[in-house]
Amino acid sequence: VVIDPNNNAIPDGHRFPSRDVSLAEQLQAQLPQAQVVKAFNTMAQEVFEAPTAALRAAHVTVYTETDHATAR
Repeated sequence: VVIDPNNNAIPDGHRFPSRDVSLAEQLQAQLPQAQVVKAFNTMAQEVFEAPTAALRAAHVTVYTETDHATAR
C-alpha cells in the first residue's frame, strides 16, 4: 500500500488546467504492483501537529480515495 498525499503546485492566479490523469493515477502507473491510496492531501499542517486526543475530540476524519478496497 502506498499513501499518496501529493497535490499539484498552485499556479499563478489559482487557475488550474484541466487534467486527464490525476497524480494518484500517475503514481499507480509508475508502481503497478502497489495499491495506491490518496489521503492527507486536504489537511493543513496544524492537523498533523495536533495531539491525538484533540483530533479525536474534534472528530477529525481523513478523506481517502482508492481503487483497492483492501487498501482502504
